[in-house]
This record gives sequence, structure tokens and C-alpha cells, in this order.
Amino acid sequence: MKKILLLSVSFFIMSNIFAQQKIEKYYFDAFGAKTDSENAVTISHYIFSDTLTGSGKSKKFDKSGKLISETNYSNMNKKNSSIELWTRHGTSKIFNASGYLQIIENYKDDKLDGELITYYNDKTVKRKDIFKNNTFVEGHCFDEKGNEIEHFNYFIQPEYEGGVNAIYSHIRKQIRYPEILQQQGISDKVYVRFTISKEGGLKNISVNKSKSKLFKEEAIRVVRLMKNWKPGSRDGENIDVKYILPISFKVQ
Repeated sequence: MKKILLLSVSFFIMSNIFAQQKIEKYYFDAFGAKTDSENAVTISHYIFSDTLTGSGKSKKFDKSGKLISETNYSNMNKKNSSIELWTRHGTSKIFNASGYLQIIENYKDDKLDGELITYYNDKTVKRKDIFKNNTFVEGHCFDEKGNEIEHFNYFIQPEYEGGVNAIYSHIRKQIRYPEILQQQGISDKVYVRFTISKEGGLKNISVNKSKSKLFKEEAIRVVRLMKNWKPGSRDGENIDVKYILPISFKVQ
């Protein structure tokens, strides 16, 4: 009986050692890619509350040290993944330029679930919504004096004129297969990352991986020609929204 008890105690101690809190610090440039402190635009602290499950939170700061956002995740230990592939789980907070709390979101398995509250700059409540499994259930919006106003959607995705079909029609018309790669029978699929600005323009266009810089350069060239974007909005205000567009190069 004593041996079993000792084994149980030892296992409990070892589990707590391996599940201890860990903090990692990373610097990011304007493209969202990791960089050094000198070229950083934002700084993120990844705080693992449990290194075994990967649960923890990310705190993002600007270069002056002002808190931008705080988000809880359930799988921060997912190997070879970017923060875009982590699962939001729990409360997420976004702060305005003055450092005041602007948005409180609640997530379950990366889907809005629970209460969503936003605030005006003077800290008065702007909206109170309820979501279930990423679906809007009910909500109320208010003006700056606290009077209830007509409800409007919390988040609206950016939209290309003509929709998704117009995006791929543009790609088919504009894409030029690099001749030397076509002759060599080389195919590839690249993922173009870019930001649709709150003015409707494109910025921070990049391709992370490609079999050839020729594919990369051609994909970026084609995306740069996409001018007709309607910007996305959050809580009635236009915002920058990151977008990922896959482009395939296939030898016919």
C-alpha cells in the first residue's frame, strides 16, 4: 500500500513539473512575421498555463509597451503552427489606442460562444450580444448616451466586387505561368497573405513558401492588381483584415 501511495505521489509531482507555466517572447514585423527587436512592430508574450495541453494566453503589445490584446488559447503547443492555427478558447480582450478596454469576446473551440461586449472610448457600453457556436442569438446596441439603437452586425468580412467567383476569374485572366517552370513541368500551390486595409487597399502582400521565386513573384503581381475591395468592419468601424488566397500553378 505504501509503495502504491509513493508511486502516486511521485506521478503527481512529475506531472506538475512538466505542466508548469512557461513564458515565451516573440517580435513581429508589419507582415506578422517573426523578426528581431529592432524591426518589430508588435511584441507578443505567450504564457503557457499548462505546457502539456498547450492552454494559455497571448498578450500583444506595441513597441512602446502598450497592451493591444489578450487572448486565451487551448492549443498553443501545436508544433510548427502559427498563431493563426491556434484555437481561441475562453475570453479575448482588445484595447483601444488609449489603453482602455474596447472589446470583450468569448470563444469555445475557436467559435464565438457567450457574451460579446464592446465599449465607446469613454467606457460606456456600445453593444451587448450573445453568440452560440459562432451564431448570433440576440443583442442590443447603444449610442454614446446609453440609448438603445437599431442593432447592426458585429463583424462584416471584406468583399471583392463580384464576390469569390470574381476573385478566381481575375486570377485566371491575369496569371502568367513562368515559361521556364512550365517547360520543366514544375507545378506549385502558393498561399498569398495580404491585408485588406480599412480604406479598401491591399498591403503587406507576401508568400511564405514556394518552389521557385518565379511562382512567388507572379502570385504577388496578380494579387496587387486586385483593386476592387470593400473593406471589412468590426462594430461599425472599418478595420484592417488579414486574408489568405491560394493560387495554383498546374502544368496542363
